[in-house]
Amino acid sequence: SYSKTTSDLLRAQVTNSNLFALPGGNAGLAIVAEAGKQDWRYDPDPGFLNGDIWGQTAVAGDGDRDRYAVTSELRMPVLKTLTLNLSGRYDNFKTHDGTLDKATYSLGVEFRPFEKLLFRGKYGTAFKAPTLSDLYQGLSGYYSFVTDYYQCSLAGHGPDDIDNCPTNYANRQYRGTVSGNPDLRPINADVWSAGAVWSPFDRSSISVDYLHWKIDDEVTSQSADALTLQEYRCRTAIDDINSELCVQTLSQITRAGGSVGNITGIYTPKINVSRETLDAITLAANYKTPETKWGTFSFRGSFTENLKHEYQQYAGDDVIDLLTNPYWSSDPKRKADFSAGWEKGAYNAVVYANWFSQTPNYAATITDAGYAGNRAGKLPSHITWNLSLGYQPIPQIELSLMVNNVFNKMPPLDKSYPGTSGAPYNSYNFDVYGRAIYVEARYNFGAK
Repeated sequence: SYSKTTSDLLRAQVTNSNLFALPGGNAGLAIVAEAGKQDWRYDPDPGFLNGDIWGQTAVAGDGDRDRYAVTSELRMPVLKTLTLNLSGRYDNFKTHDGTLDKATYSLGVEFRPFEKLLFRGKYGTAFKAPTLSDLYQGLSGYYSFVTDYYQCSLAGHGPDDIDNCPTNYANRQYRGTVSGNPDLRPINADVWSAGAVWSPFDRSSISVDYLHWKIDDEVTSQSADALTLQEYRCRTAIDDINSELCVQTLSQITRAGGSVGNITGIYTPKINVSRETLDAITLAANYKTPETKWGTFSFRGSFTENLKHEYQQYAGDDVIDLLTNPYWSSDPKRKADFSAGWEKGAYNAVVYANWFSQTPNYAATITDAGYAGNRAGKLPSHITWNLSLGYQPIPQIELSLMVNNVFNKMPPLDKSYPGTSGAPYNSYNFDVYGRAIYVEARYNFGAK
């Protein structure tokens, strides 16, 4: 097999921090120009694709594009208490299929009525072109297993009763096909935020920010399990079988002998998601003590809550509330982290904790009844602790010890998974790597 990826970039930047004078200080300007070329190619051995090697497939594809971009940023301290930031960017990608280009911009404002209080806000647009593999990956295969929810339902077992479904349906082997999509649209977003920062006393800050993202045309690979679950919903009239979502879903699943035969193939191409909206609020606090005979201590904490998270896969489909519908999302609604640090001379230490709130169990994610389904419920919140210790005997040498997941904590046990599952936890939210210990020695040449 042969693979190659290249990315060449030429970048030039001009800055002027004293462009012209304003009542609040000097305006500053930065201009950046970029030009480059990207190339991607993967040629697997033909035996992987033509069936000569039994039970094996591979990914194939190639593509290239030229790109250039121009961006600029202007910072203007209009008054001692008011600063404006203006920025703009233009991107252009050229391929043999045509040209994809986009202009984006951002406007930010900072208002400081007095020294210890700052109000800030920002509005901007964003743009991201699909990757070359997203666009040009050829028809490529894979083998896997999936639950045939429709056949299980015909045998009298719904999505919340897969344990009792015949194994031939509960764990059905299939040949999957995946490909890029040259018709993918770029990812676009509108983003705005508003917040305030308050410093009640020296070496401290408390901030609150409200953030809004509206994302259109996200690129994602479809899930085979989600497709078979959606097929069940369409064929059993839970969803309208004539809707665009159902028509598309049924076209991607191949069954032997028509609609009631066994699944033999599933096509999972790259697609654009029509729309996703997220609103969140973030609180953060920082404090660093003055230097004492025991050293200097620092504390930092933050908390984020998702207030709104909506998703629409195809235009015309119902808008899904991802915060309350576990069938579509198992993400936590709240997250927080905390760290405490200590420094004294050549020694330092940091304790870090990462927490997120309750998440749905497996049974809640496979039924349209959500938390009212059979055995559906929520898993407890989860927290892990990390630790790092450092010692710098001389300026050139740094020694460190880092421990991730100090207490070797396992994910919450999810007993609602069927017996055919290899691991009783949600691998998207948790891992079972356990405690990891790293020891590092670093020598900095030229340090004094």
